[in-house]
Amino acid sequence: MHNILIHGLCSIGRAEEALHMYVEMKHKDCSPSLVTYNTLMDGLYEVDNCEKAADIWDEMLQAGLQPDIISYNTAFKGLCACK
Repeated sequence: MHNILIHGLCSIGRAEEALHMYVEMKHKDCSPSLVTYNTLMDGLYEVDNCEKAADIWDEMLQAGLQPDIISYNTAFKGLCACK
């Protein structure tokens, strides 16, 4: 359910609200999945918040998740957009 809401918020450019939902999700002991991290990174890159998107990448790795092809494509596309 959280991933659906986070995706919806990111898709309408409200990445900061999605980020708050992600933090709330963690406080409720609901572990974010790789989909959660990928969606947040994409949403943050779309609103030019490159620094926070990079922080999400770091948090994903610290959580012990292995990036997949979607993670790498999102990061490369986002970093290129950030110049």
